[in-house]
Amino acid sequence: MAYALEDEFGDIIGKARRGLGLSVAAVADQVGVSAGDIEKMESYELTPDQAGIGRLACVLGLDSDRLGAIAREEWEPKPCDFAAAESVGIERFLVEEYNANVYLLVNRDTNTALLIDAGGLGDEVVRHVQQTGLRLLAVLITHGHSDHTDWVSAIRSKTGADAYVHAADIAINQRKLGADVNSLQGGETLEFEGFSVNVVPTPGHTAGSVMYVIGAAAFLGDTLFAGSMGRCSLSYTNMLETIREQILALPAATKLLPGHGPATTVQEERAHNPFHG
Repeated sequence: MAYALEDEFGDIIGKARRGLGLSVAAVADQVGVSAGDIEKMESYELTPDQAGIGRLACVLGLDSDRLGAIAREEWEPKPCDFAAAESVGIERFLVEEYNANVYLLVNRDTNTALLIDAGGLGDEVVRHVQQTGLRLLAVLITHGHSDHTDWVSAIRSKTGADAYVHAADIAINQRKLGADVNSLQGGETLEFEGFSVNVVPTPGHTAGSVMYVIGAAAFLGDTLFAGSMGRCSLSYTNMLETIREQILALPAATKLLPGHGPATTVQEERAHNPFHG
């Protein structure tokens, strides 16, 4: 149930409130509850009834039915197979320190691999690559935060893989990226042996956040989570537009692989994400 999600009810309403630039007091006044009640909701201490959720959703621009389902732990995305194409499988490593996902894409026909993000478990990833005889071609970074980049340089030094990150995010953690990192602008198509990767700019969580679309899978970083969205550091309005017009405009069956939390699909998020309505 909702315990499997990266964001709970309190996280969702807090992100929406901060994104809209509203104070706790302002939301409380519009909803008709105390500021203390809003604070308790955001800290997982209070869940209102559906009528209260409806008033809150109206103020915050969220879908009330979808928000209520998550508040009551009635929804989580259906499991999806971890494959990007017939010959390309996806292996997930969980960095427990950050509850962050690291994804290894493996093309069984060419015995080549790509790594999406590298915030931890670098030794485990390298050991797995070496034991299976894979050639790791590149590390693709969705954004520059340390929970997605801390092991990039170490992995590169042991495998010889290249690294790619958007130009706007290189400075965030350049020391951990290593020398000669490849700078992206967004909109590129990267061709590797066994892989074709579309780089889609999704600024909002960071200025250089990108989505990598590979076959039937999209790797999102912290732009979208199952049933929620990432923290916005730029324009909340633009980030919502990016989610709706870039991510959720992909084919319904597209697998969405976020930087935190479970995998989901475009179809699931169109139907259940409170930020999309």
